[in-house]
Amino acid sequence: MKYLSPIYFLIMGLFWLISGMLEFYYIGEKNGHKPFKIEGIILSVLVFCSFYFKWLPLELVLFLSIILLSFLALFTIKDLSKIMASLAISLAGVFYIGFLLGFQINIRLLNSPNYSAAGLLFYLYMVVGFQDAGGYISGSLFGRHKLFNIISPKKTLEGTLGSFAFGLAGSFIGQAIFLPHLALKHTLILPFILGGFGLLGDLCESALKRGGKIKDSGAILPGHGGVLDRIDSILFCSAIFYYYYIFFIS
Repeated sequence: MKYLSPIYFLIMGLFWLISGMLEFYYIGEKNGHKPFKIEGIILSVLVFCSFYFKWLPLELVLFLSIILLSFLALFTIKDLSKIMASLAISLAGVFYIGFLLGFQINIRLLNSPNYSAAGLLFYLYMVVGFQDAGGYISGSLFGRHKLFNIISPKKTLEGTLGSFAFGLAGSFIGQAIFLPHLALKHTLILPFILGGFGLLGDLCESALKRGGKIKDSGAILPGHGGVLDRIDSILFCSAIFYYYYIFFIS
């Protein structure tokens, strides 16, 4: 079965990347920081594209990102007490979104006789999507016991358990549709690993929003919050799924 080409994921990824970076820096501004938005977005695009274009070394782009943003912070910010915060939030966006999102390109470019690279990505999307839906449904219907009240008041034990249960179901469905050669042990283990890292990603974004006293990272998706609200889980999950494949599946 032939899936969408890698260039499709690159183009779609750039949309999510730029939208997510704008929201991330907006949250930073609401937290009282002054990030270098234009420069940070350009550098994050270069970082992301370096996963696809192998002639563009990732290490070099990351090094240049640190050097350029450090230069800007040192020579454009007059208040020395704000240099560290501006530099940190600018670099954080590049690494948090540009770098982590790039692992989806890494997954799409995997070459294996037994596993479709795009199938691996669609399996990942299905597991994480089921987890997000399961957490919302279970939390709304049965949520009683708060888990992280300071960071995410709506996060409950029941919702988290429902998220893992739905993720397990999504893993079996995704395996049947996209990865028929995936061993049973991986089908069982992966949704729990991805669920843990997805929860971590969700809590990180919730903490950033709470710090800025905002409800949603944006409003680009009516009824669903912002782009970061949609991709916060997949950012961490993409990286851990890629390395899980490299070390335990391939």
